[in-house]
Amino acid sequence: MKPHSAASVFQVANLDSALRYYKDVLGFSEDFRFGDYAGVKFGEAYVHLCGHGVHKRPVGGGTIYIFCDE
Repeated sequence: MKPHSAASVFQVANLDSALRYYKDVLGFSEDFRFGDYAGVKFGEAYVHLCGHGVHKRPVGGGTIYIFCDE
């Protein structure tokens, strides 16, 4: 197995507000959105934003996904 990229996942209180901040203030572009879960990118940097209602995890918490070739 060979890792090829990673994306941090942040729990946010309001996905729409978080998306506006990442796009308008930080310069990211929206990569995808599925309900209350979205991904933004800036060059080769990827961040996933998860609305609080999806997993009921604490706002501000997070995890990381590591994408591999297998």
